[in-house]
Amino acid sequence: DIAAMAARLIVQQKIQIQYGGAVVGKEERRLVDLLRKKSEVDKALVVRRVAPSEELIRKSGRFLREYLGVMDIPSDEDGLLGTFEQSRDHYQELLDKFYAKEKYPQKQVVIDAKGLMEDVLSQKKDNVALLNHMVQIQDDLFASLEDMEDVEAFFKAQKTVFDDARKQLEAIRKERDYFAADEDTVDIINTISSIL
Repeated sequence: DIAAMAARLIVQQKIQIQYGGAVVGKEERRLVDLLRKKSEVDKALVVRRVAPSEELIRKSGRFLREYLGVMDIPSDEDGLLGTFEQSRDHYQELLDKFYAKEKYPQKQVVIDAKGLMEDVLSQKKDNVALLNHMVQIQDDLFASLEDMEDVEAFFKAQKTVFDDARKQLEAIRKERDYFAADEDTVDIINTISSIL
């Protein structure tokens, strides 16, 4: 009964379990053992979660509405974490699916955006620290979001054009000797090459 009540309070984000000074996340498998095994129960510490201040909630809410572009923001830290985890996973997917295979533009922007999401998620064990950190780096988050708009637009609308241009350039390079006498054509080929 005590373990069940503790589990409910963990899900409701009213308490958290600490083991060896570190907070054990509710998604971790060992949490059940910490609540039920006699050898582990004595080592686990139940701590009441500190609620963020009203001012911090207001600031983070204002930031999230603008950052996410929606009026209905996640009501708890788990929903908030899910938002940042989805962004991180999406950026990793871009790196794995596209950048690992080809040299597409603005790879560093995607790497930096993913790193920023991981930076926010590094505070996920402490709800107040998470909100504080998010509000502190909101300028970086906005800048990253703005930079990523260009990357997203590229992969939605320009990737096929970019790929086709690269294929055409490879085909032209094989016939480069044919165009050697025409300086205008060589200049155009060099310009396309530098853009790609």
